[in-house]
Amino acid sequence: MYGNEEKIEITILLFIRGGKPLLNFGDSLYVLVLTFLTYQFTSSTLIASMVAVSQFVGQVLGAVLIPFFMYHFKLKRNSFSICKYVKLFSSVA
Repeated sequence: MYGNEEKIEITILLFIRGGKPLLNFGDSLYVLVLTFLTYQFTSSTLIASMVAVSQFVGQVLGAVLIPFFMYHFKLKRNSFSICKYVKLFSSVA
């Protein structure tokens, strides 16, 4: 019914669609546990809230600074190729 390349594309699509919500859930659970443990150790809501604030500040700084790093450290065109991963998936399937 499907060709080998179509099976690979469907598998990758399902992996991406299923993986992203799981990743978001894991990230939320991680921040929740860190906040909870910080509150238990310090008994301070201000310090416990700094866990989420520091994660937010880190994401903002990363989003602002990544274009400068991408411009400064340019990758060669051949150093990263999707074809390498397609070949890897096709050899596994």
